[in-house]
Amino acid sequence: MSTENNPGSRDLLVSSLLEAAIKISLLALLLIWCFQIIKPFISLILWGGILAIALYPVFTWLKKRFARGNLLTASMIAVPLLLLIIVPMIFISESLIETTANLVDKYEQGQLVVPPPSQRIADLPLLGDKVYDIWNQFAVNATEAAKNFQPQIKSLGKWLLTLSANMGMTTLLFMTSVILAAFLMTQAVVIRSFFVKVFSRINKQGGDDLVGLSIGTIRSVAQGVIGIAFIQALLAAPALLLMGIPAAGLLILGILLLAIIQVPTSLIIFPVIAYAYSIGDATYATIFAIWMVLVGLSDNVLKPIMLGRGVNVPMLIILLGALGGMLMSGIIGLFTGAVVLALGYTLFIAWVNTDDEQAVTGA
Repeated sequence: MSTENNPGSRDLLVSSLLEAAIKISLLALLLIWCFQIIKPFISLILWGGILAIALYPVFTWLKKRFARGNLLTASMIAVPLLLLIIVPMIFISESLIETTANLVDKYEQGQLVVPPPSQRIADLPLLGDKVYDIWNQFAVNATEAAKNFQPQIKSLGKWLLTLSANMGMTTLLFMTSVILAAFLMTQAVVIRSFFVKVFSRINKQGGDDLVGLSIGTIRSVAQGVIGIAFIQALLAAPALLLMGIPAAGLLILGILLLAIIQVPTSLIIFPVIAYAYSIGDATYATIFAIWMVLVGLSDNVLKPIMLGRGVNVPMLIILLGALGGMLMSGIIGLFTGAVVLALGYTLFIAWVNTDDEQAVTGA
């Protein structure tokens, strides 16, 4: 009997649909409300989770090696990491403050002296002449040149202040993430079990595999992006120090940050090479230039080796996910983008192969 001929059944259906719509609306409202509450902490939670996953092999090794509890083992990782962040930032801050104060003091007293540029700077292709001309103006009369370029200097100053503020907030975020990562490592078994249940709702037979893929992808990106960035910074450090390049510490930090955010390190390397030619012997400057160019190109060799290692997903998928995620969500998108694309690729391949598996089972 159809509902059209039974008003009671029609009313019951309408009532059920209305009740379902109200429940769904309330659930959606609750989820949106929860999201708005937790939204300010999403970056912190993601970074904490990423660090915990990347450092968990170290955590398990230390726990087996020293036979300590979870909390003490996590502290053995967190405390050195915090010191590794805090101590360099203190030195960099002191150096910036002292350098800025000296420059301002000399400028106000008219004693700011800039060494004249070498003719080799003018011989450099593309921007050599312009760089030589601007540099020479500051070498002849720094005070007058500063007045001529006052708008650009003000813009640079504002940019540096903004950069310093962002670096301060990023440092604070990273320090908090390290503390959160230490806590998450102590609860790794419980957290993994929870995510296995979540992923099992997506793929009943592959929940554990999807969790393993997510963990492997994050570690792969950590090795292939952050690991390579540290290698490039470490390779550049001795060359910059031996060549006597001013503010070598800041340049090393700049190379590290550019490599992490996947911006060519040549933005720092080429100007430094030009400066090396202007102040040093041509032979030493050439050796320095060759080494620094190799440092800049090293990620092209190391990335295919390290990115995607230990993950049953093509390296191109990981790379596209990391780069696309970074363009969409910043540095943290390197990890989230790679994980999401790797999961999507895996689920898609599993769906494509479903018919083949069913055919084999049926046979």
